[in-house]
Amino acid sequence: MEQKGNWLTAKEAAGYLGVHVKTLYELCEVGGLRHTRLTDRPGAKLRFQPMWLDEFLTERSQVNNFS
Repeated sequence: MEQKGNWLTAKEAAGYLGVHVKTLYELCEVGGLRHTRLTDRPGAKLRFQPMWLDEFLTERSQVNNFS
């Protein structure tokens, strides 16, 4: 995965999370996934920091207690 600095494209971020790009966009709209939009226009390209993706996963992780 080629990176420009630490910023990931939507396709790279989806791969990082192991989800489809469409799912990534849905998470941005309704799931609170932090991202940067390059312009204010609809359909603008999004960029992500790996740290933001890690935080998103950590916030949603669940501990299963099988006792």
